[in-house]
Amino acid sequence: MKYYTKDWYQLMQGLHYVSGMKVVPDKEYTDEEIQTFYDADLAEELEHDRKFHEEKGTAFDPEETVRCFEDFYQGIKTYALNRYPGWARETLDPRLIALNRIPQTPYCRLKELEDTSKAEFDKINAAAQAVLELQDIPSEIKAAFHFHDADVLALRRKGKGVHLYLGCGEAWPAGEYLYQKVIFQNVCFIDREKGLIFRKKRNENGFWESKNIYLYDELYRTEYGYEVHMLLWSVKGLRYLTIGCEDILFEDNVMPDF
Repeated sequence: MKYYTKDWYQLMQGLHYVSGMKVVPDKEYTDEEIQTFYDADLAEELEHDRKFHEEKGTAFDPEETVRCFEDFYQGIKTYALNRYPGWARETLDPRLIALNRIPQTPYCRLKELEDTSKAEFDKINAAAQAVLELQDIPSEIKAAFHFHDADVLALRRKGKGVHLYLGCGEAWPAGEYLYQKVIFQNVCFIDREKGLIFRKKRNENGFWESKNIYLYDELYRTEYGYEVHMLLWSVKGLRYLTIGCEDILFEDNVMPDF
């Protein structure tokens, strides 16, 4: 990758550290104070849902609102700080973050980081757009590369070609699952970062899934055809995959033959 690199991805993670947060005074908050924030936010959510159902003329179930609020709170409390800098993970109360609140001092420090990250992020995006839009890539190939968050299931050599298998989620009607195959024809090179191993398994519904997720890509026209640069997520960290080939074909709604 030339633009959408691991560093660029980390910049993106720092774009919304404090956006929309309520700033509260610097202090250690007691369990009782946290509970007061929780109760106030829950009451606001209940009133929002009540008005929504009143406008729509549908039945309002306050117990469902309470369950959803608690589930969301617990999820944010458990995972939200993972993307913050180390000093923030050590000092911030995850309960406050889950309730969309942050003390004044860390807010100012994180806001400065957020602003710096955004300036650099926007600069890289502008540079990438200027270069990538000039690439002589057929519109049907450009349009086909919309694999963000797809499961990367397998990469298989087929003669002079390479097949990349992707799981793209459930389709409508429920019960169907979309698999896609990208066919790189007459491959001249594959640059696969060390540690990028594709392992797939069937989930409880019998669908194939993977611990490797497709994030972003860059497409380039070359003297021999095309280069596709890919940034993938894996449990061991971000990984690059780059393939150079003569042509690229796509098969939608395929049954995996790996």
